[in-house]
Amino acid sequence: MNNSILKRLMLAVIAALPLAAAQANEPIRLIVPFGPGSGTDLIARTLAKAVTEETGTPVIVDNKPGGEGFIGSRAAATAAPDGRTLLMAGSSTQVVNAHLFKKLPYDPVKDFVPVTPIARTSMLLTVNANLPAKNATELMQLAKAKPGVLSVGSGSATTRLVGQYFMQQAGIKMLDVPYKTPASAVTDLMGDQVNVVFIDLPTVAGHLQNGKLRALAVTGRQRMQAQPNVPTLQEAGLKDFDITAWYGIWAPAGTPSPIAAQLNATFSKAMASPSVKAFFTNASMETFGAMTPADFQKFQADETAKIGRIVKAAGIEAQ
Repeated sequence: MNNSILKRLMLAVIAALPLAAAQANEPIRLIVPFGPGSGTDLIARTLAKAVTEETGTPVIVDNKPGGEGFIGSRAAATAAPDGRTLLMAGSSTQVVNAHLFKKLPYDPVKDFVPVTPIARTSMLLTVNANLPAKNATELMQLAKAKPGVLSVGSGSATTRLVGQYFMQQAGIKMLDVPYKTPASAVTDLMGDQVNVVFIDLPTVAGHLQNGKLRALAVTGRQRMQAQPNVPTLQEAGLKDFDITAWYGIWAPAGTPSPIAAQLNATFSKAMASPSVKAFFTNASMETFGAMTPADFQKFQADETAKIGRIVKAAGIEAQ
């Protein structure tokens, strides 16, 4: 047997590993670097259920929150590169952290193999229903009248970035209150312990419906389909404001390309299932469509450059 034939056979065996593992019912561990109830967690659980139903392979969501996503990201980065442990994360851990922190316990590029993007969404500027401000303009006026009195909570690098950029663009000063998880920030917002939180829709949908929280604005350039009456921050006068959060799946560095390609196909198929499509529609999330691991890698690089420009414009210094 010559080397060429042997190489092709080896690649075929490697590509079949995820399927073989599925037949053996070996689970896939999907690490989420944020707590239960966060937008990332809800997406992960929706996808895990769909993949399990379609392939018969159990997909287990493993929440490892804390440290701006450091703990979970590090755990995924150091896992065996066999396609059985994956990272379900997004812009916070894979792009924004690199601009906000001088040193990370993982490298968002070198320590991972991009598998597939999942979806992207605008965030909502949310406040406790008791806050006098009924829209973003009134909130900015209130903050200007009371500099440093109002507080903005953040449970991820992306939400912290949005809060900082909002203050810079609006010319206001609010107290920055970091939280270990997005859900913790929302809990304190509900309890009137913090005044403002930028957050994804799935995390606060129920609280908006029961009237305990109020959405004042959207961070993207377009209104959300599920919240059509909530204007954008651009409509409120911040003409350049356009920041969205996005989510994806990564494998540890060293994962063979055929395995990454197979995982890409598996999760892409799951995203086309009726239950997942319904989830994204209700959450006002936009899927990326067909994108290879290489395409995803380029997207991540482009987003890193974009966020770098925003951080520089906002004058945010890395910690």
